[in-house]
Amino acid sequence: MGQDPLMHPESPFKPTILVTGATGFLGGALAADLLAKPEWESVLLLVRAEDLSHAYQRVLRSLARFTSDIELLGGLKPEKVLAGDFTQPGALSPRGLQSFGARNPLPCCG
Repeated sequence: MGQDPLMHPESPFKPTILVTGATGFLGGALAADLLAKPEWESVLLLVRAEDLSHAYQRVLRSLARFTSDIELLGGLKPEKVLAGDFTQPGALSPRGLQSFGARNPLPCCG
């Protein structure tokens, strides 16, 4: 049986992890864990919010519940946060995700 390409450190397959519910309890814990691990170089966080600024602030507050790593919190770039609602038509279309640099997105619901 072959190795899982996601777990092999030299794998050329570098998926984007999309965390929905990133400000909830499970989603926040998952997001903090994924962002702290260098093997997951591309993590996007989907947040229900009025706009990107509001979404970004919600994510920072959520992550602060699970980590005190100032470098991690300070290093979170706003472009890694998506303001949206996946219950809306087209919210998670491949075209929309690619505009954020998402290749091979793997959804993770929190």
